Amino acid sequence: MLHLARLLLSEKKIDEALQQAEAMDTTQYVALRAELLGDAYRAKGDTVKARSAYQDALKALAKDTDGLRDSISMKLDAVGGARVAEQKS
Repeated sequence: MLHLARLLLSEKKIDEALQQAEAMDTTQYVALRAELLGDAYRAKGDTVKARSAYQDALKALAKDTDGLRDSISMKLDAVGGARVAEQKS
């Protein structure tokens, strides 16, 4: 579903991409699903929902995924969101 949703988003079928993302199992690929939701909401122009989704993605990331964390942080910055505090172990 994640791949299909990304494909739909790239084809500018935003509502269909959102439907796919929202139908995904919320216990798997949590950060990637939240990032996709953020991308879709951003494409729709809904920066409030995009910001929330990007923040959820950052919260869900494991500590060792700095590359993805940086990518999502840049997207969050682009929609005017504050970064969540990094959890320290």
